Amino acid sequence: MRELILSLIFFGFVFITSIIIFNIIKWRLLKKKLGYNFIGVSYLVNKFRLNKAKVNLKKLINQLTVINSFIIAFVSTFICMLPMKLFWQLGLGFILLLILIYALYEIYGRRLHKKWGNKR
Repeated sequence: MRELILSLIFFGFVFITSIIIFNIIKWRLLKKKLGYNFIGVSYLVNKFRLNKAKVNLKKLINQLTVINSFIIAFVSTFICMLPMKLFWQLGLGFILLLILIYALYEIYGRRLHKKWGNKR
């Protein structure tokens, strides 16, 4: 039970820290009007053919901030709980990171395409 509580505290700490970092990056990019250079925005706009005129950039970046923070916090918490050597933890973490990024961005991108996408 103690390990579960520590894991939840670690997850919350990593999640909040990464949200703060992504919000600082977001604030700087939006201040310089470079919002489409944010992590994942250009990927989603190009892959799912989103209409830039319809896209609410602040809302998109806020939602990507939450998605990216969740991915980072989940992978780091999951990997720290495994009793393996560091080499195997890093390898598994990298694979898990790639799988989650692809899966969550694909789900989110399909939802955005229904909302703001151009007709194919």
